Amino acid sequence: MREAVSSGDIILDASGVMRTTVSFFDEALLIFDAIVRETGDESLRLVYRDAKAAQSLKSIPKLRGLNLVELASGDWIISK
Repeated sequence: MREAVSSGDIILDASGVMRTTVSFFDEALLIFDAIVRETGDESLRLVYRDAKAAQSLKSIPKLRGLNLVELASGDWIISK
């Protein structure tokens, strides 16, 4: 994820994923939050592509102090 910062949004593509575990998603959010803190760039966004398999996890970003917007495409945009 750190390597993706230079190209703007950090994209996690869940296309074809049948299920996302709480631990994987939470770890991804922790890493994203650390990147935002390290870079000081609060405009960074984590784009979770095709997040259909993660519907039960929608409350986790808020617990981490992050915002989540769900797009009609099924993508989630997570930001500080």
